[in-house]
Amino acid sequence: MSKELINRIRAKKRNATDEEDESADLIESQAAQIEMMKDTLSRIMGGVSNMGHYERARKALSTTPNEALQAFAEKVREQCALVIEAQDVDPSFKHRMASAIRSLKELPK
Repeated sequence: MSKELINRIRAKKRNATDEEDESADLIESQAAQIEMMKDTLSRIMGGVSNMGHYERARKALSTTPNEALQAFAEKVREQCALVIEAQDVDPSFKHRMASAIRSLKELPK
């Protein structure tokens, strides 16, 4: 998925802004880091004797980039909702806003 995005950004390179060039470079760098970490995890999994560590490593290796991004987005939404709930405002407003943030599944267009 990230390789496809990188290629689309690079295909527009003639018209790309500096920010788009930087974004493509960052995505490519992060994709390379992810591949390196997955390779390292794959190599050490055989030597893991603790079942809990083995399961975490297995899950990390089987998680797709999209699943990882969705999990991260879920954590961000939850943190935002907690910040709203901690505000000193009308309780029903806080509840409605926190619920709206938690139910947000994609960015508005």
